[in-house]
Amino acid sequence: MTYKEVLAELYALNLNQGMRLGLDSMERLRAAAHFPDKRYPIVHVAGTNGKGSVSAKIASGLQRSNLRVGLFTSPHISTFRERIRICGELISEEAVARLGKRALDLAGGTSTFFEVLTLIALLYFMEEGVDVAVLEVGLGGRLDATNVVVPLLSVITSIDLDHVALLGSTREAIAREKGGIIKRGTPLILGPHATGLGLELQAEALGAPCSCVEGSYPDFIEENKAIAQAALQKLAEL
Repeated sequence: MTYKEVLAELYALNLNQGMRLGLDSMERLRAAAHFPDKRYPIVHVAGTNGKGSVSAKIASGLQRSNLRVGLFTSPHISTFRERIRICGELISEEAVARLGKRALDLAGGTSTFFEVLTLIALLYFMEEGVDVAVLEVGLGGRLDATNVVVPLLSVITSIDLDHVALLGSTREAIAREKGGIIKRGTPLILGPHATGLGLELQAEALGAPCSCVEGSYPDFIEENKAIAQAALQKLAEL
C-alpha cells in the first residue's frame, strides 16, 4: 500500500467505526503486535488543556539530554505525519505506508482510526529504537487507546469541562476519567488546575507517588512550562 492508500483506509475507519472509547480492541492490537510499547519507557500525558504543549516540552527536554525521543500527539495541523515524531523529525511517508499496512491488517477493519494510529506510533518507536516515548492521550484517559501502556511517569496537566457527553458533566467526573491513566506504583505529576478533585486520593490508593505543581502563573505558557519542568525533574530521579 502507498502512503495515500493507507491514509484513505485510516480515514475510512472514521466513517465506518467512528469514535469508540474502550481498551479491548487496543489490547488485542497490542498483543497481536507483540507488545511494542514494552520495548521502551513511556511518559503518558493527559489533561483538558496543555497536554499537547506539555508533551512537546517534555520531549524537547529529554532530547537535550541526548536521548532519542519519540513523540505522539494529535491532531495534526498540516500533515498527518506531524502526529508521530522522533527528535522533532516527522515519521516518513514510507514508514506510514509500511507500518500502516501492518496495523490495518492486524485491525481487520474492526478498530478505530485512533486505535490504528496509536499502534502505528508504538510500532514506529520500537522499530526506530527510541530511548523514551512521550504519548499524549487522545480523549479522556481511562478508556483512551493510549491507556494500554504502563508508563514510567504519568502527567495530568489540568481538569476542566470538555467532552461532557462522554466524560461527565462535572470537573470531578472528568477528573475520574482522566485519572484513569494513573497506574499502580507509577509516579504522577499534577498541574495546578488538576488538584483538589480527588486525583491525589486516587493516586494514594494505587500507591502512585504524587507531585503537585503549585503556584499561580501569568498564563498557560508559563504553567505548562512549570509542569514540564516538574516532569523532567521527576524523570531525572527515576
